[in-house]
Amino acid sequence: MTKQKWMLMASVAILGLFTACIEDEDEPTSTEITITHSSRGAFATDAALAVIGGDARADDYELITYGISGQVISIYAPYFSFNLAGQEGTVTNAILRIYAGKYNSPDALETVQFNEVTTDSEDLKTAADNNMINIDLGDGEVYGTVEISAADDDQYVEVTLNAAAIQAINSKMGMGIWSVGGSLLTAATSPDHSINEVFNFNDSPTPPDTELVLVVE
Repeated sequence: MTKQKWMLMASVAILGLFTACIEDEDEPTSTEITITHSSRGAFATDAALAVIGGDARADDYELITYGISGQVISIYAPYFSFNLAGQEGTVTNAILRIYAGKYNSPDALETVQFNEVTTDSEDLKTAADNNMINIDLGDGEVYGTVEISAADDDQYVEVTLNAAAIQAINSKMGMGIWSVGGSLLTAATSPDHSINEVFNFNDSPTPPDTELVLVVE
């Protein structure tokens, strides 16, 4: 092998090693962080309160509907808030982890949908039951869904949040509170007076923390 050829091969090898080092430096690193809820609870509709009584529930995030005369009445709609102040980076993946409590429904399973919340986070913590808040917790941009059944009793369920949720979370990173609301997509309307309920903690102590698990670059 000539000296010139050997030097050329060595130069190519060094260049390849240098390029690999640059690529390694440029490759973003991912970190998983878990944020526990800053507040959570449930709000009832005015119509439901007129029938069943009660008030806003702090820390008790039951999701209940009531079927009557072929219609569904939303009784309690839950929310979950997370304080993202002080967090850094760009979120690339997000999972909402909720302790399921007890399941109570004539259906074998229920589909829970999670939505954006426009109500101010302070109002979620301090407001009395409010029909408009109940509606807000069940409409708007969809962030994800999960199916829940009696098999999930006393376990965590995980909701993989979609791109819309990730965008909303990124808009709050380092800034403040991000909230999400819940509603039932599959609530039964029969038989009359049927209760469709998930996240039931009537016979339990305060449920474990709700968690937002983020992958951040």
